[in-house]
Amino acid sequence: CHDGPPYRATLTGQITCYKNRTDHVLATQYERAQRVFESILETNPKNVVALAGLADTHKGRHDFAIAIALMEQAIAIDPQNADLHDELRIHQEAYDKWKNHKTH
Repeated sequence: CHDGPPYRATLTGQITCYKNRTDHVLATQYERAQRVFESILETNPKNVVALAGLADTHKGRHDFAIAIALMEQAIAIDPQNADLHDELRIHQEAYDKWKNHKTH
């Protein structure tokens, strides 16, 4: 993860460097996906697939309150859709896991 001459880096330093690069790539992908879903929602605000996709981009960035609110919005549009209910549960569980990890 070092562009300069060879050196003896610590394993922790290498892991941190690769994690930072991965986080940057993921953030860029989430931003791109978010723009696509928002574009779809501009023309069709009741598109539950786009709402769920947008929710997922927020979940991926740990914006859980927004992710959960978007899933609830999708469920309000299509309350019989079991997949949306499953996704809401997944978002809530991810938030609980993240919150518990942050407090320990």
